[in-house]
Order: sequence, then C-alpha cells, then structure tokens
Amino acid sequence: MFGLLKRGRKLYAAVVPDTKGKTLKAIITRKIQPDSIVYTDSYRSYNVLDVWEFKHFRINHSLLFADKTNHINGTLKLLEPS
Repeated sequence: MFGLLKRGRKLYAAVVPDTKGKTLKAIITRKIQPDSIVYTDSYRSYNVLDVWEFKHFRINHSLLFADKTNHINGTLKLLEPS
C-alpha cells in the first residue's frame, strides 16, 4: 500500500506490487504537480525525488518527528463502510 496525503486532507492510496523507487516515482509523477513541495521520511525509495522536479524535504524520524511545522503525518476521518 502506498499513499499520498495533500495538505487539506486529500488522500490518494493505491495497492502497489512493491515500494521500489521506480514504482513510487511512476505514481508520484502522475499525482503531484512539478515544483510542488514534497515531504517524506527517509525511506530510500524516495531518493528518486531528489533528481526530479520537486522540492523534496525529508523528515528523519531517527532524529526528530517534525521540523517546526513540517511533518509527514496527517489525520483523516474514515467513513464507516456502507
């Protein structure tokens, strides 16, 4: 499972065959506009974003949970299944 959360509570989620950089990059480049600011954790597959057209910032959870107001966590209210 891979997900993108846009500030403002918009979520995109997909079942993926793996979490390799190539797989995630294909989704990210389709769903995120160039020159967007992207925050991730330090997972190595996100290295592909460093050489792409995004402003990519990492939050290293080994060192800190958030950097001032920048973080990679969000909350969503899930709907009950119908």
